Amino acid sequence: AAAPRRRAPGGAPLVCRRLPPLLLARRRGRCVSSAAMGKASKDKRDIYYRKAKEEGWRARSAFKLLQVDEAFGVLEGARRVVDLCAAPGSWSQVLSRQLVVPYRERARDGLLTEVEKAAGEPKVVAVDLQPMAPIEGVVCIQGDITSERTARQDADGRVGSAEPAD
Repeated sequence: AAAPRRRAPGGAPLVCRRLPPLLLARRRGRCVSSAAMGKASKDKRDIYYRKAKEEGWRARSAFKLLQVDEAFGVLEGARRVVDLCAAPGSWSQVLSRQLVVPYRERARDGLLTEVEKAAGEPKVVAVDLQPMAPIEGVVCIQGDITSERTARQDADGRVGSAEPAD
């Protein structure tokens, strides 16, 4: 008997794609992954680093979120998202490009559905100790995620009662 197919939340078939392996390099006579190599080496050799720079992503980790979303649809229906430990901001960039920018384009063209109008624009909040350069449609908060003051900031960066994230 064939094994039952695994399903993602919502009943959709679980699709697993084989991802390209990490680049391997020789260092002192032994083979090591690019993740274990020094930063300067990784910058020059890693295909995802180069691809991220070509496509305007802040870091290669953007591809991880894109692949997870493609496989499992984790961003589908998301309206409020908090990106913790967000620097340098590549996941926030993905969230902006996948959620906020398309909403704004549809709103500009008058193509929003009544449901989208009622829900309003998606809100993305990025929190990190390090400062981050601005990202369209993302509120960047510089603060400690374990601090109550930071946790109570809302999507406009004001301290108060914040809405829960999806």
